Amino acid sequence: MKLYLLRHGQTDMNIAHRLQGSTNTPLNATGEAQARALGEEIKARGLHFDRIYCSPLQRAVRTAELATGRDPSAFRMEPSIEEMHMGDLETHSYEELGPTFMETFFHDPAQFVPRGDGETFPELIERVSGFLEALRKELPGEHILAVSHGAAIHCMLAAVEHTPMKDLWKRKVDNCSLITLETEGGPYRLIGR
Repeated sequence: MKLYLLRHGQTDMNIAHRLQGSTNTPLNATGEAQARALGEEIKARGLHFDRIYCSPLQRAVRTAELATGRDPSAFRMEPSIEEMHMGDLETHSYEELGPTFMETFFHDPAQFVPRGDGETFPELIERVSGFLEALRKELPGEHILAVSHGAAIHCMLAAVEHTPMKDLWKRKVDNCSLITLETEGGPYRLIGR
């Protein structure tokens, strides 16, 4: 099985360095252009997807629609690959949250404590790992596209590569980047970006 992980295109909250989490924000004009450009790249590379799983948040759905040229009715909406639920931190900017937040969230995620009904990183890793494991067991040989979010994809990669929590953010996952994983029934391997 090949699994292609796609982060949604740019939003205004990305530019403003605001935590989106489960807040349902749209792509901005740049994000729409990124998704269309990725669609051209997908065609040029001759990639095909047997199934498309998509976070139900609109920025992911619109990215999937523009990048694949398919109607959203063809997507399997998958809550387990939604962005990290950030509780009372959502919509706040990094500046508003202050240096203590920045230090723990980005540099020591194991110590990050959410506010309100937010998730911890271990909880997010467990959630997305369940999705990865189900695909691995149920869909051998298929080519799958999963359209998700920054923290969720970082946690998927951490689960696959057994990344120490302190290194969670070291791999860059830009808006509309496409990352390829492969499995032949055993563990996933990262094979391309």
